Amino acid sequence: MARTGVTQDNVNLAADALLLAGERPTIERVRAKLGTGSPNTLIRLLDVWWSDLGVRLQTQNAQRQLPDVPAAVASLAQTLWETALEEAKRLADEGLRAVQAAVKRDTERLEDERRALARSAEQLAEEVAATKRSEATAITRLDDATRMIAQQASQLEDLARQLHAALDRAGRLDHEVSELRTRQADHETAALAERARHDQYVEAIERRTSLEVDRARQEAREAKQELAALGSKHERALAVLQQERNDAISGLASAKADAIAHQARADTLERQQAQLSELAESVRGAIKGGKAPTERRASKGRRRVGTAKSPPRKV
Repeated sequence: MARTGVTQDNVNLAADALLLAGERPTIERVRAKLGTGSPNTLIRLLDVWWSDLGVRLQTQNAQRQLPDVPAAVASLAQTLWETALEEAKRLADEGLRAVQAAVKRDTERLEDERRALARSAEQLAEEVAATKRSEATAITRLDDATRMIAQQASQLEDLARQLHAALDRAGRLDHEVSELRTRQADHETAALAERARHDQYVEAIERRTSLEVDRARQEAREAKQELAALGSKHERALAVLQQERNDAISGLASAKADAIAHQARADTLERQQAQLSELAESVRGAIKGGKAPTERRASKGRRRVGTAKSPPRKV
């Protein structure tokens, strides 16, 4: 199909103009003359122009033929016409071969381009396939990363809950340590007061015993002086004094036993204080290390504190 604007008349006028100018009407020259047209269209239209050229020349020759033309001139004109037809045919054949060669070159070039495009398409298909595989791999990795992120988020939540629980336990332990310190201070105060009372009691017993012994000795000396005159009375008085002395010694022994008991209780309170200090240090270490001691260990320590006993110390 001819392009828009290129008709047989256009090609005929262009070819005639080229022929009148002494140039051979070829596809390239006709296309340059018209400024448009494809080689396939122009070769078809030029074939029509060449086939009609003889008829048009004969018509023009008949129109221009004058009467009484000499035979030599007519023969020369016939020879010229035949020569023109042969030259026109030769030129047409050359133009046709040139067009065919151009078409062949274009066909080969198009075939090369088609093969190149096919190779490019294959490479592009391979690249697309590789891209799809990479995309699938990336999607898989993304899914794995998403699952890992979700797992890590869950682990972080668990760690946060554990941290809050540890902080709560640390707060409770701190409160318990404060209470233990308060009770320790109360026990120390009570122990000091008890020891002061015990010391005062022992001192009073010793003073009383010393006074009783001195008085008994004084009475014994007086009894010896009055022994001769007061035999029976002295014996009764001596018995009374002996009984009082025995009572005093018994009271002193009881006071010493009380003092030993108080001393044992004070020693027990001292050991409890030491154990409470160790428990407080353990709690501080657990709080600093991020780990709270177990309730079993704390309860075990409390049982040791509550039930610890020490042998009585001799005074």
